Amino acid sequence: MPKDTPSAFTPHPSLWRPSYTIREAGRLTQLPSRVLRYWESRRLLSPERSIRGHRRYRQSDIERILKIKELFYVKGMRLEGARKALIEEAKKRQKSSELPLELATQSAASDALAQTKQVLKEILAILR
Repeated sequence: MPKDTPSAFTPHPSLWRPSYTIREAGRLTQLPSRVLRYWESRRLLSPERSIRGHRRYRQSDIERILKIKELFYVKGMRLEGARKALIEEAKKRQKSSELPLELATQSAASDALAQTKQVLKEILAILR
């Protein structure tokens, strides 16, 4: 498989852990640490910091790095364009996740209301 295909950038799931050092994140994403630090300075990444100030990358950070890598190296976007694309993707994901949850909640509420109404009708029939 060629190195420049997006699927070549995905680390194996057995390598995933709660957090990684910058060196480990670099190995997983096949990027030098200096690139990760530069992307952080350009506000593309914001890894957590340990008590001693060391960068700790979560799985979501690794996935974001891989997405930036794909946008930058494979699709040829500039870093600012990649940042905007990530923001738009996050907005779309948030919007799509809100709507089904709202509809599911409304559907569950109407089902519960219909069941309650049926039970009340049965109780009323017994009392008559």
